Amino acid sequence: MNTIAVIEDDLYIGSMLQELLQENGYRVLRAYSGKEALALLSKEEPDLVILDLMLPDMSGEEVLPAAAARCPVMIVSAKADVGGKVKNLNAGAVDYITKPFDNGELLARIACALFLLLAWGWYDWFGRVLEYFIGSGIGVPVTVFVTLAVQGLSPHAILMTAFGGYGGWVLYIACGVVFAVLCHCLCTVVLRRRSF
Repeated sequence: MNTIAVIEDDLYIGSMLQELLQENGYRVLRAYSGKEALALLSKEEPDLVILDLMLPDMSGEEVLPAAAARCPVMIVSAKADVGGKVKNLNAGAVDYITKPFDNGELLARIACALFLLLAWGWYDWFGRVLEYFIGSGIGVPVTVFVTLAVQGLSPHAILMTAFGGYGGWVLYIACGVVFAVLCHCLCTVVLRRRSF
């Protein structure tokens, strides 16, 4: 069960989010201010943070760097200006949705953020396993390889970028190709099913 921290000072919206998330199988942690959020994040390890920007004691922008250093952060705010969205996305938020929002869209965006977190864990783990069994320095090319595959580049571009023309590493190239294709297919299916 994934854990989501809801940092929202509005009791009605926070309770609605908590109920929605719990109905959909998530464990929910609550914080009502920036200081409470920082205290919560120092004790707990949520898989995702839903952060409001307008908090009573400190702004969500002040909480964002500390939260984003621990897990993905999705901003849910009434602030709708594009400049602010871009600023917060560049500061570490993985998504930004404005209030009022559609519950279905919010749940889809949460699922996507958690899937990307899971996919990153898979290929980071895969690179570490290859590095352990084959030798040091392998994990970085594999991570680059899978990242490029998820972005949809051609196999030739991936091989040239990730491995710099080294042809002797047939084993991890073959493993990387299989894993990258699986990641690419999985990401493609998930992204095509998104309704927003």
